[in-house]
Amino acid sequence: QDATKHFTNNADATGAQVGSTWKPFVLAAAMQYGVRDPKLGPDQDASQRTVVSPESIYNGDNKLRIKNYNGEVWRDKDD
Repeated sequence: QDATKHFTNNADATGAQVGSTWKPFVLAAAMQYGVRDPKLGPDQDASQRTVVSPESIYNGDNKLRIKNYNGEVWRDKDD
């Protein structure tokens, strides 16, 4: 679609998803209060949480499979 002919303001149009608006707030909360471990349940004190920082590294332990638009599992071209 030609962007110069698209006259809808996606910021306030009906049906526009606002999920990305919350990402900075979720990240800020994770940096301040830490991330809960799903295995330990909803009530966890600060000593049981993992604080997120710029040095945090995702280790991939949950084996999440990311899928392409066609439903196939995404694989890195080097795999």
